[in-house]
Amino acid sequence: MRQQQIVMRQLDDGHEETLWRPSMENKQVLKALDVSPDGKTLAIARTLDGDNVILAIPIAGGAVREVVRLPGTGTIYQSAGFYWASDGESLFFGKSLTYGSGLASAILCRVAADGGEPQELGVTIDKLFHFSIHPDGKRIAYSTGDRINEVDVLKNVSPN
Repeated sequence: MRQQQIVMRQLDDGHEETLWRPSMENKQVLKALDVSPDGKTLAIARTLDGDNVILAIPIAGGAVREVVRLPGTGTIYQSAGFYWASDGESLFFGKSLTYGSGLASAILCRVAADGGEPQELGVTIDKLFHFSIHPDGKRIAYSTGDRINEVDVLKNVSPN
């Protein structure tokens, strides 16, 4: 089994460099990632021992910072991802409000890129799939809907 890692690849010459690998002693799952608007920081969402964490990783090297940690009951809504504000000063993410099978409701939150307590923005979205923040920070586009998993069985299909 290959260990999860984040790799930066130069498109012009194919050079690759590993930016981050989770420690093996903790149960960690990478959920999402996004590069800051200035291209200097990579933010990742991951689970760590049941908590949901957003980390900031300097692309040029340096100390990895924890931006926000939510206990397992305050899950970062993984299907929606998270996104940097256009000024690079904060990150937006959806926090799950309901659990169980299917998609949950999520409340939109913002946290300072330097870390701190997340601020709930008062926007709750049912069955959130994805969202995007407008560069002015005042508008949001998002998609919602039911997740449908189905299998169709085709009978009497001939290869001829």
